[in-house]
Amino acid sequence: MLGGFVVVLVAGAIYITQRSRSVRAAPAAASTHSGQLLDALKEELFQLEMEHKQGQITDQEYAKNKSALDQTLARAIKRSR
Repeated sequence: MLGGFVVVLVAGAIYITQRSRSVRAAPAAASTHSGQLLDALKEELFQLEMEHKQGQITDQEYAKNKSALDQTLARAIKRSR
């Protein structure tokens, strides 16, 4: 009976240890994804500014695209917190 109790305790310790490792890995993966998303948004904003400064897009197109990117950026920042 004592041996069975020890086995249950050891199994519980192993379960808790492995579970805590997976919980630690999940935020790291989410952080990496958020970082990639923010990097992509920064690149899009930079590209948009370049096209606007070079006269490749109209002021109306610029305003529409900038507004959409700003909204997406705001949502991404909220999610990353």
